[in-house]
Amino acid sequence: MSHYERRLPIYMLVDCSCSMAGEPIEAVKHCLKSLLAELEFDSQTNEATWVSIVLFNSVARQVIQLSALHSITLPNYLDMSGVTALGEALEQLSDWIDTEVITGTSGDWKPTVFIFTDGGVNADWERKAIQFKASNRANMIICSAGACKESADLSILTADIVNLNASSARDLVQMITWD
Repeated sequence: MSHYERRLPIYMLVDCSCSMAGEPIEAVKHCLKSLLAELEFDSQTNEATWVSIVLFNSVARQVIQLSALHSITLPNYLDMSGVTALGEALEQLSDWIDTEVITGTSGDWKPTVFIFTDGGVNADWERKAIQFKASNRANMIICSAGACKESADLSILTADIVNLNASSARDLVQMITWD
């Protein structure tokens, strides 16, 4: 019989669209590695944190299901292709959260979702983003990589938007809320 301990689910959505090629995706890969190391180092988060990695471009793929932090290995290669279908990724994320997160008063903490993107999203994302935010399923943190000239107003999802070039992994860990 296993003993359930309350978990802090963290979903990391990584934009792998064409616009992320080069410097933006390199900044994201560096941040992911640093963020995982910082979570392991922090005694409050180490044991409780469970992580899922989702890659998205024209489609969303959960490459790592929600797993204990110590068992996470980042993907070695990220293929940049397609468009930034953030709305579709948020719809898929809703399903994964419904399936993987234990709810209720003695369930998991509310998930934290990090979205790593340059902000150049495709059409029809706003309606889906508003629906996701209204569901109150997760605390959202957007990590801006690069400088997309046609950047969307991602504040529709959250006011917690950070630039990866100006923030450390420690800054990101401190933004995680335990509720």
